[in-house]
Amino acid sequence: VNWGRILNRIMDKEINEGAAFSEIYGFGFIVVDDLGVKSYNSWARDLTCSFLERLPSDCVAVFTSNGTPDGDGAAGLDQMIGARAASRLHGVCGRGAAVFCFGGSDYRKG
Repeated sequence: VNWGRILNRIMDKEINEGAAFSEIYGFGFIVVDDLGVKSYNSWARDLTCSFLERLPSDCVAVFTSNGTPDGDGAAGLDQMIGARAASRLHGVCGRGAAVFCFGGSDYRKG
């Protein structure tokens, strides 16, 4: 799922929060593109927490295309989605036991 598109659809009242999140669950894992994009205000950060709190119990992994779990500055999830949501994300990922970071080239820059 693309996080920015979800936020846009909710902001435009095209879809409500519950419906937006119910469309993307049920596979044991989730891939979120650009998690934290447009999450510069408290509404978006609260929505991120709500999204993570609604993950089903069988969700064992959350993959993001950006951000680092403990990164400082703009690339860190604490800055991107807020400390509360980042904590929720850590809890979901292996119930806090495992976080992996992978690197690679950004196709948009090359």
